[in-house]
Amino acid sequence: MEPPARAGADLGAPLQYVKGVGPQRARVLERLGLLTVGDALNWFPRRYEDRRELVPFRKLRVGEVQLTAGTVVGASPPPRGRSRAPLQVLFRDQTGFFSGLWFNQPYLAQVFKRGQRVVLYGKVVQRPRGPLVMQNPEFEIVEEDEDASLHMERIVPIYGLTEGLTQRPMRTLVHRVVEGFARHAPEALPEALRRRRELPPVGDAYAAIHFPDSAEAAEAARGRFVFEDFFLLQVGLAIRRRRLGTQRGHPIDPPGKLFGRLGETLPF
Repeated sequence: MEPPARAGADLGAPLQYVKGVGPQRARVLERLGLLTVGDALNWFPRRYEDRRELVPFRKLRVGEVQLTAGTVVGASPPPRGRSRAPLQVLFRDQTGFFSGLWFNQPYLAQVFKRGQRVVLYGKVVQRPRGPLVMQNPEFEIVEEDEDASLHMERIVPIYGLTEGLTQRPMRTLVHRVVEGFARHAPEALPEALRRRRELPPVGDAYAAIHFPDSAEAAEAARGRFVFEDFFLLQVGLAIRRRRLGTQRGHPIDPPGKLFGRLGETLPF
C-alpha cells in the first residue's frame, strides 16, 4: 500500500501506510505505542551494536559480552523427555566452530537453517569439560536483500520489541521513516540557541540517533534531545508561572486570634 499524498510532511500519518507495514504489522506496533510516523521517529534505540568489527570465533574471550557472526552448520534440539536440555546450534566462521545454546526455546530448532548467516550477541562462557559457548544470546539472521546494508558492517541500532516483531523489520521500518519524514520534523529549539549550544538540527539528530556513523554522533544526537526535553520543560514552567502571576487571588479572612498570632510569626 502506498502512503497517502504528502504523507512525508505529516508526522501524524499512520504507520500502516509506510512501505512494508500494512494493517497486520501496524497492530503489532501498536502494542509498543507506535501508531504514527512521529511515534516511530521517537522510538530511540535502547543500545547499538558495532558490526564493523565482529570478533572471530577464535578470539572470543570467556566472561565477556561480545558480538560475533557465523554460518549455521546445524541445530541439535533437546532429546525427547529432556525438556531442560538446551537447543544447541553449531556455527562456523573463517577461524573455526562455535556453539550457541538456547534454553526453554525448542521452537528455535525450526528457525535456524543450514547456511544462514547469523549475528550473535551475548556472554561467552566455558562449559565444564567442553568448548566455549554463548547461552541464550540475542541473535539476528542476516539476509541478502536490498536492505542488507542496514544490518551489517555499520553501527546498528537495537530497539525495544514485542512479540511478533524482530530487529530486522523494525530497523528497516525506522530507516524508511527517518528517510521520508525526519527532515519534516518541527524544530523546537530557537536557531540562535541551537547554534550557541552547538546542537545538530532536528532532522540530522533523528538520522544520527537511529543510524549513527560513530558513537560520538549518536551521543551528540541523544544530548540534543535531552536538552530539548529540558528546554521545553522550562518553557512550560515559565508560561505557567506567568499565567499564575496574572491571576488575581481570592482574599481569605480567617476568623480567630490563632490565625492572627500565626501571621505575626511569618517573615513576610
